Amino acid sequence: SRITPKKSQMLLFGPAVLRNQCSKYLHIMINSEKNETSYCARNLGLAMDVELRFSVHVSNCIKKAFTNLKLIYSQRQLLNQKFKKTVVRA
Repeated sequence: SRITPKKSQMLLFGPAVLRNQCSKYLHIMINSEKNETSYCARNLGLAMDVELRFSVHVSNCIKKAFTNLKLIYSQRQLLNQKFKKTVVRA
């Protein structure tokens, strides 16, 4: 199998000072194309950032949950009492 440069992202983990120093000298080529470092990359549904704080992933999860909650709320008249209790307890 081949690595596609356009779909590939490179993360450099560590303190910001060291990342900045290393990124100046780190040049990785894939199929003769330079691969730049990224702040965040997605792998198997998990958004990882270079600081391993997962703030991007948590924000995405909250955004998705809030959107789903708004959809459920707009249809609340159609939901039975048991489902409403389940949503409230979750």
